[in-house]
Amino acid sequence: MRAVIERHTARPGWQGRVRSRSRALMGTAEWRALESAGPSVCPVLADVAEELCRLRNRLLRRLRDVVRQALRERPEVVRRAVTSLAERYADHQLGNPREVALALRVIGVYLCVVGARLGGCRCLRPMVREATPEVVKTRLDEALPEPPAP
Repeated sequence: MRAVIERHTARPGWQGRVRSRSRALMGTAEWRALESAGPSVCPVLADVAEELCRLRNRLLRRLRDVVRQALRERPEVVRRAVTSLAERYADHQLGNPREVALALRVIGVYLCVVGARLGGCRCLRPMVREATPEVVKTRLDEALPEPPAP
């Protein structure tokens, strides 16, 4: 698995895409500062990504509680539909913390690749643990959205 990821992330196209998308998403100054910090910030990015995943679960529980309260004494069909819609709305309108966590992990992988420290990359570990090499490669390619057109 590691060799597959090393080959995939060594491609200049991948590195250039991550660099340009990250810069567009967070701003040039912030990106330069993060890139200057190099792979030393990967463990911190990995920790933040894990915390975002945990917080997402708490956010969804709280959202469910608020929605349940608003839907008391409503028909079951309405309660189920609104609960489902509210969860999806929270993911798409407020930003899905899992997507943010994945983006942080991809940035951490990039920093480790550029710093020649992919072997100890804490951002890569959960991605590899959870998926096949092809899925990991796809996530590495697609986690950061295209920058908006000017």
